[in-house]
Amino acid sequence: MGNRRLRQTLIRMTGKQKQKMKHIKLTTILVALLFSSFASAIQLSDSTKTTGPNSSNTTTVLNTDYGIVRIPGLWVKFSYEKESRQHFLKNDEGVIIGVALTPMKLYPFYSPSKTKYEIISEFFKWEFDYRVGAGFKSSKIKENTTDNYIVWKFTEKMIDNVFLYGIKSDLLTNYLVYTDKWDEQKKIDFLEKTNSLNMK
Repeated sequence: MGNRRLRQTLIRMTGKQKQKMKHIKLTTILVALLFSSFASAIQLSDSTKTTGPNSSNTTTVLNTDYGIVRIPGLWVKFSYEKESRQHFLKNDEGVIIGVALTPMKLYPFYSPSKTKYEIISEFFKWEFDYRVGAGFKSSKIKENTTDNYIVWKFTEKMIDNVFLYGIKSDLLTNYLVYTDKWDEQKKIDFLEKTNSLNMK
């Protein structure tokens, strides 16, 4: 009954009225598409920013399956690797970073009898041996037995992937910087600052 009335109403419409209806319908579709794109961008970004008194205090907050990660600076998420649980972000310089949090009990080397640093060392060795075996030039840069982390790198396409492996509660943390725009020390400083922001 309602559909018949609607058809009768549409038949009686003038040309101008029909054109106006088409315009309204097109506008509605465009708004829906824009909203859908905006929602998708928010979902992919999955991050928010908080700004301090000056730009140097800007922090990006990334939501992950295992809690939030605070990252110094302004970053936008552009990719997620489900298998490795790694989130990839980029800043306005084009620097790429990676962030992953994984329950340590999921790894084959985990044992509740091991110390935190022993677990980190096993995590590093597990990944390091894999990279060396795959033919990548790899090396340990530094280790911190007090704060339980190791910084290391492997070279891919003439660019050093610099990692910091650490621990947050019962999670293993994996922070990465991949760029030729920063020197090695700047990469290390950034990784250590990120680790420090997320140790609690």
